[in-house]
Amino acid sequence: MLTKGSCPAAVDDVSVTIHGETLTFTNSALKKYVIGFFARQDGSFDEIHTDVDGDTVHVVGRIVGDVIEADVNNPPCEYHWHLKKQ
Repeated sequence: MLTKGSCPAAVDDVSVTIHGETLTFTNSALKKYVIGFFARQDGSFDEIHTDVDGDTVHVVGRIVGDVIEADVNNPPCEYHWHLKKQ
């Protein structure tokens, strides 16, 4: 769900895959965007990544059970993710 900015998608289909220390996500703007992923013991995480094209993504959130709750800043847009494992 879009929380700030006038962006192409107010509600976006997002898919996330976590494998080891890598989080890969796809949304309407970024496809298979890969960032380092280091969750703390309590399930919280805070990751910032800038790629060679200048796309910056800041993801702050927590994993609880099968759910990821995260706030994502990808200027000029900010989103909230509520993702459930399938």
